[in-house]
Amino acid sequence: LVLFNPVLIDLTALPSGFLSSRPTLMTFFDRLRDQRMMPEPKNYSSWRHQIEDLLEAAAEGRYQETWSLPSGSVYSVSGRPHPDGAIAFLFEDITAEVTLTRQFRSELEMGQSIMDQMGEAIAVFANDGTMTFS
Repeated sequence: LVLFNPVLIDLTALPSGFLSSRPTLMTFFDRLRDQRMMPEPKNYSSWRHQIEDLLEAAAEGRYQETWSLPSGSVYSVSGRPHPDGAIAFLFEDITAEVTLTRQFRSELEMGQSIMDQMGEAIAVFANDGTMTFS
């Protein structure tokens, strides 16, 4: 780790002293795992071996994952090539958007199940007179 901003400390709760010590990528991911700030891989030792693929994908701008954390937070993590052969990882907290989407879908499903259970016929018309739901 060569460079980071203060938001990384906020998102990961990793100490600034650790981040400033320039940990290797594996040490960084190990610490994220220890802090439960990344999803627990099914087989962490084989996942560690897949880091080469991850680095290659990030170097080509193809790495993008959504991490659902045990805390309920959801992060979008992407890797992008950076000048001089470095790789930049972007961690974005998308918890609010995911929560809102889940809530919206739940409300839609509940409304649909209520409509499905009604014995009466229902038709909904828009302001312009076109039928929008039946």
